Amino acid sequence: MLIDDMQEQDYYANVNGRLGARSTMPEIINDIMKSELNADVVVETGLQEYKNWLYSFTITEKVNSKSLIENLSSVSPYIPHYNNLNDFKFDVIRSLYNGSEENTTILSSDCIKWSYKRTKIEEVFTSIEYQYSENYATGNFEKSATNDIESLLPGYANSYYGLDASNEDSKLIIEDDRSKFIRDSVTAENYAKWMLFWHCNQHLIIKARLPLQYLNIEVGSLVTFDNILGEGVKPFGIDYKKDTVNNGLIGDLLNGQQVFPVFLCTST
Repeated sequence: MLIDDMQEQDYYANVNGRLGARSTMPEIINDIMKSELNADVVVETGLQEYKNWLYSFTITEKVNSKSLIENLSSVSPYIPHYNNLNDFKFDVIRSLYNGSEENTTILSSDCIKWSYKRTKIEEVFTSIEYQYSENYATGNFEKSATNDIESLLPGYANSYYGLDASNEDSKLIIEDDRSKFIRDSVTAENYAKWMLFWHCNQHLIIKARLPLQYLNIEVGSLVTFDNILGEGVKPFGIDYKKDTVNNGLIGDLLNGQQVFPVFLCTST
């Protein structure tokens, strides 16, 4: 075989990275923190339910470490960040909550002021197409994983949000930087389903002013409420008090989906 201008050609190799072929998100981020940033962090192995979420990717150009970690975590249920004590930690969005998770219960009688809102209707999707397995020579993604909500939640109704039953106006196609970190088909399918469950309904957001006794709550903390705030009027018809049970699971039922009475603190 003859190759013209051999030194001018692009070459590609099929290799395993320094963590091997089966690397989880916590393992990769911890390795970056230690090997690239010389950070003294506590290694976290992650949750058992996500142990088969595997990642592999190639970085060919210089990239900001913060942007890399943000992009990596965006295709996983993990939220890596520094807490108030400047300790690096992983928070995680579980697929199931049973009330036994470490959390702070906020007493409704302690709340000084509060307001409700929901995530934007534009962030509701009933179909997800996740493109993955990047071809490094062409820059295209060679595989895709697609899920529709009606196949996962039989009780779900597009009409609840005034969306067309065809899913055409509420379909999310992921073909950006998030597509560059997964090559494993099982992980791609799991991520597409996870994203669909996360985006098929609007999320309830509570903004509350609390007394100083709740200073322990920080970004990433889980909180629950002992009762509905105020006069007990359910916001958007959602019963979010901590002891609510539906279909044997904690929480209420919203458009065919179990919604857990556990809130993740996103700002303080």
